[in-house]
Amino acid sequence: DEGILTEMRAAAAACVASSRLMPHEVAAVGMVGASVQAIWQLRFLRGILPASTRRVIVRSRTQASAAAFRDKMLASPCDLDRGWDIQTYEEVQAQGVERPFAQCGLIHTASCARQAVIGLADLQAAPDGRRGPVHISAMGADSAGKQELRLDLVEAADVLVCDSLVQTRERGEFQHYFAAHSGSPPKQVVEIGSLLSSPEPVRRQQPGGGPDALL
Repeated sequence: DEGILTEMRAAAAACVASSRLMPHEVAAVGMVGASVQAIWQLRFLRGILPASTRRVIVRSRTQASAAAFRDKMLASPCDLDRGWDIQTYEEVQAQGVERPFAQCGLIHTASCARQAVIGLADLQAAPDGRRGPVHISAMGADSAGKQELRLDLVEAADVLVCDSLVQTRERGEFQHYFAAHSGSPPKQVVEIGSLLSSPEPVRRQQPGGGPDALL
């Protein structure tokens, strides 16, 4: 299948997590990465987001690659791809918005970064740091050494969620979190399975608190 099922599985898992953890209102979606995985992430997001949520801010290694991704989606034969209103991160900044991802209630990351590309300050829209809740499904750090989120962003989250507690110490965003705290971080990391099987809603801070959850 040339890896298509693997791409679909990863994107579906991210969207299942987002469907359980994202805010009730999402004005815009942030996407880090502009590869085939980003395409599948957005295709599955169409199934969990309201019809009114169509704005996407995409950030890639270069503005050119982000723009190429946008053009590819607009020209796609798939209706799911053409339905998004996509802007590059740099285009939004050119409109006078210093921190474009601060406009996003939902962010998916699917890059190959080995150095963090998003920090807590990137989500703070106002001088006092207040903003609405945000959920991040971070998928790119799928092996040891990879990282997409700065440690301050992970530490500020209200809820930390992983796919596997055994694996999360060695790969994924939390490998750096556990390493920074000598294996015993101050906040508990829970498995997504425990949340999916629980009838209780995920508790969120009031607007102006930390990001709601990271996967």
